[in-house]
Amino acid sequence: MSTATTTRKTNKFHAKRCVIDGYTFDSLVEGGRYLDLKLLLRAKEINILIVHPRWDLPGGIRYVGDFSYIEKGKGFVLEDVKAKPTRTPAYRMKKKLMAAAHNISITEFCPTRPEADRLRDMARPFEITARGRE
Repeated sequence: MSTATTTRKTNKFHAKRCVIDGYTFDSLVEGGRYLDLKLLLRAKEINILIVHPRWDLPGGIRYVGDFSYIEKGKGFVLEDVKAKPTRTPAYRMKKKLMAAAHNISITEFCPTRPEADRLRDMARPFEITARGRE
């Protein structure tokens, strides 16, 4: 069973951080994506789900992805949940460095508005506010 909470602090993109199964996610959408991936793992559509995989890049730079997993019939996937404002110059540089240094292409999960709303709604029932669980 999943346990989730959100912290009161928001990030620079005004996303609500949340904690699900002990993992801290930068947004409810990312938390909802984690719940979706857990369902895919149970359905055996993906294997070996890793949350926040870390990669060292040239120049002492570190890239922390959102998820990595093995997708049935396709192989290794390194995924980052992205919205247009989160495609910062730093992220774009790290994406290019990942391709050059490790020959790994980052898959950007960019949900449509209705999909993002659905993912937020999945993580929202676990939200903890300043007043407690709602």
